[in-house]
Amino acid sequence: MADEQSLVIFQVGRKTLALPLQEVEHILSLGGEEGRQGISAEGSMILFQGQAIPWRPLWDPLGEPSVFREFDELAQTLPRRRQDHLDWMAALEQSLRHDIPFTKAHSPRECAFGQWFYAFRTEDRRLALLLSQFEHPHALVHGLAEVLLGQVAAGRREEALAALEAARQGVLAELLALFDTVIALVPTLKRPLALILNDSGQRTALGVDRVLDIRSVTAAEVHPARGRLGSLVPQAFIGDSASGGALIPLLAASQLASLG
Repeated sequence: MADEQSLVIFQVGRKTLALPLQEVEHILSLGGEEGRQGISAEGSMILFQGQAIPWRPLWDPLGEPSVFREFDELAQTLPRRRQDHLDWMAALEQSLRHDIPFTKAHSPRECAFGQWFYAFRTEDRRLALLLSQFEHPHALVHGLAEVLLGQVAAGRREEALAALEAARQGVLAELLALFDTVIALVPTLKRPLALILNDSGQRTALGVDRVLDIRSVTAAEVHPARGRLGSLVPQAFIGDSASGGALIPLLAASQLASLG
């Protein structure tokens, strides 16, 4: 190995791996316009510079769920949780008008969204910032139940119904707008990459989560290969000072291209 070598260090799920930079022709964002137009319907090829090339997503072969999986789950969950709160308000209105027992969650921590919200953690700063704005309006919505049911019990039904309508136009609308904003944001957060390899004109696209770094390493940072990494045989291991000295497997592009 030369005294210094340039590497692409990338992430697939929880795994951090490295490839020689000279084996990577291009890094294509699949969240960008080029990437969105490039993957074929059957999912086995990707278009790059007008050429159909094999598409090898690495998540399943390496046994790693994508770090973007949480966004897929959010895309399914959030519309349902939004509808839950429309249903919650409708049920409260029926209780106020017709003295039907109100059986939905009074506490913002007890509804399905609240249980998810207070347990959810994300490393995405934009998502975390938006989600932090839910707590106050969400608590206000759930706080309506005790207050308005109490007003009805005290013989102030019309006052309670007027307050409910004001809340529907105010705090509920604010909460629904937050849901809409996050639902629209989620697809833009999922931006996996394709590493375009070129082996003597034979191209392959590897699906990965993120490129963490492109850097040169010296011979002192390269450690001899030892053992296997599942079905892969590393060429060497690279010392990674950014993660406390953890060793990153250096792989040959041909090994990864043969997976899938």
